[in-house]
Amino acid sequence: MNFCWSTFLSFLLTMNSSIENELIISKYARHLERAWVAPSYFFQNLWITIYEWFGRDDYTTVVWGTITIANLCYWIPGLCFTFIDLTGRPAFILKYRIQENSPYPVPFNRVIKAFALVVFNQTVVLFVIMFCFYHVMVWRGFEKGETLPTFQRLMLELGFFIIIEEILFYYSHRFTENYGAMGFLDDLHGTNKNFRNSEIYKRHFWSLSLAPLKQLYPDKQKGE
Repeated sequence: MNFCWSTFLSFLLTMNSSIENELIISKYARHLERAWVAPSYFFQNLWITIYEWFGRDDYTTVVWGTITIANLCYWIPGLCFTFIDLTGRPAFILKYRIQENSPYPVPFNRVIKAFALVVFNQTVVLFVIMFCFYHVMVWRGFEKGETLPTFQRLMLELGFFIIIEEILFYYSHRFTENYGAMGFLDDLHGTNKNFRNSEIYKRHFWSLSLAPLKQLYPDKQKGE
């Protein structure tokens, strides 16, 4: 009789634990689902805002919207770095400089030449590219309007095209050492041997420290 009761109690405890575990898993699964779906709503609302900025016109949004966003993303941080190169201020940031062999501060005429070239590329060249791409997209029948693809599809296609970009970039730059963007094809073909044996490779990581990498991993002096 005692054996039957102990067996029955063990069964109840096991069932109770299983039910609790299932409830916990279901709870976290719902949280994970919300976290996965939330970015879709965020990007959808952001897209509607941008779409309305450009008058709900597909041509204007794709062509001029892309040019505008690309220039803003480039020039907002780019002008900060340009200011540092021209003025040497703020002084504390100079220790993070990488190009020690380049003249400093940068001559103003060199900045103007680089500025003119970049502006030409980001206006004239980019406009021609986006104009052509837009009409290719129309010819292929791209999805127009306010509805974006899901966040899951966005992440899937982003991962796919990162691989495509690496393959195209790597095999179109096979004229020098270490020419991959992500690096895994360099590892596969062994084209980064010189890079791996250099001092620069020791600094090739994402650092969250405020200490300059050249201070953590200084260059070897000649004769060492």
